[in-house]
Amino acid sequence: MSTKPRKPRSSPVPARPGHSAIVPAAPGEIDSGNELPDSRADPEAVDYSGLSHRQRATLPVVAFAPTIAQAARFSGVAESTLRRWLANPDFRQHVDRMREETIHVAHQELKGLLPTCAAVFADAMRSPDPALRLRAARYAISFILRVNEADQISADLQGLQAASRKS
Repeated sequence: MSTKPRKPRSSPVPARPGHSAIVPAAPGEIDSGNELPDSRADPEAVDYSGLSHRQRATLPVVAFAPTIAQAARFSGVAESTLRRWLANPDFRQHVDRMREETIHVAHQELKGLLPTCAAVFADAMRSPDPALRLRAARYAISFILRVNEADQISADLQGLQAASRKS
């Protein structure tokens, strides 16, 4: 009986240079040669000793799959097993950490695009088309108001944290 080689499956999140996720090539196959991504700290500083090899290999799939059912299908691990692992505080902490690091990286990349976005808005606002200028102005004002609101919420939160430390 001959078996056909399996096609590699695509990752739920595209791999970026220097931040490759461990993603099995097919359900049930776990690659043991990759490291888990850790963008802000030295990878050696993350202690994965509380996780089994199978949990470490499945971690990125669980962190990035939209649902537990999809993570189970993609990783080849039973959904009930993933739910049990997610009830484990150590595994949950690693999933949350991986998600936070991904958000941090995405946030930094988006911040780097702000000058380009501002130039696009400026170009659109100089357009001869009045409808395009109006839309660009509305988006720019909306963005500025949201940034100001976020800054105010952050300042209020810092004030509340400082007050709670004093009491």
